[in-house]
Amino acid sequence: MRCLALATGLKGSGADVIFICSGQERKWIEYVRDREFDCQVLYPSNMLGTVHNKRNLNTSSYVMGGNRYDWQQDSKATKKVLENRETDWLIVDHYGIDFRWELALRPYTKRIMAIDDLADRKHDCDVVLDCVFGRQTEDYQSLVPDGCRILLGTKYALLRSEFVDWRNIALNRRKTNSTVRKILVSLGGVDQKNLTGKILEQLKGVNWNSESRIDVVAGKGFMHKSEIEKQLASFPMDTTFETAVNDMAKRITNSDLGIGAFGVSTWERFCLGLPSVNIVTEDNQRQAVAALKKQKYSGIMFTNSLGSELVQFVNQIVSDHKLYLEVASWCSESVDGNGLTRVLKQIEVI
Repeated sequence: MRCLALATGLKGSGADVIFICSGQERKWIEYVRDREFDCQVLYPSNMLGTVHNKRNLNTSSYVMGGNRYDWQQDSKATKKVLENRETDWLIVDHYGIDFRWELALRPYTKRIMAIDDLADRKHDCDVVLDCVFGRQTEDYQSLVPDGCRILLGTKYALLRSEFVDWRNIALNRRKTNSTVRKILVSLGGVDQKNLTGKILEQLKGVNWNSESRIDVVAGKGFMHKSEIEKQLASFPMDTTFETAVNDMAKRITNSDLGIGAFGVSTWERFCLGLPSVNIVTEDNQRQAVAALKKQKYSGIMFTNSLGSELVQFVNQIVSDHKLYLEVASWCSESVDGNGLTRVLKQIEVI
């Protein structure tokens, strides 16, 4: 999603943009093409393996999502895509790629930007972008070459322009709204473990007012639709359930409380000042949320703590209007929505 936001901004500035994805990312390939971007698909011959949840940067392979990839084969396939193109920027967003892959692609592009949020490996790039809240320059000083421009923090969060368009409306709504009535539950595109269902079950324990309702939004690839529909049929309050929507900024604006997965959508909710519970679903996110977790307004929770902690946080927000306004203000101040513009300016001036 952050790459799509950046690609859309670049395209709006007159750039010709292509995506390069592995063959395994079928749902994203379709998503990218639906938004009228060229997407070149790689099929390295030895892409799949059986090693899980580890990255071995001392060999030629790395592991993502339980699959083993060979970075050398990947780089060769990427070279074939780029060899007959004149490329100004190669923008890399992949947790398993490090300086060796980037160094191999140097002859095929004028500049390289690495998007990262782990700060756990070396890069050979001209710009590194890490939008993690509280990230410090020293986290990357030993990981990037001299002269590399380091863009850090939520001021560079890559959000689509629609969030900037809705920001003033959303913030004014927060100031004038005195009751939490509309709750938005959205756990991302796939939600394989059906955290949506688990959260809905927990929300039954919240002290809702009589006007409260829950709107559930799931992605196109959501596989638990029938389970959620059955669950909502007997829910003790008004609910709606939709999939594959394209107006999230409007929905966040018109909501009073959000519950969603930690990631780009967290910054979307922050930008629109929506107090929310941000649920950490992946192990590689734990480091990224460390600084945010220290903030009393952050609403950061891990999947193994969904239950009393979730209900407690929501009850507190629902019952304490002063706290609600403080959380809304802190969120909106943390992300102003102009990160994409800042990144585009950095790219253009180099």
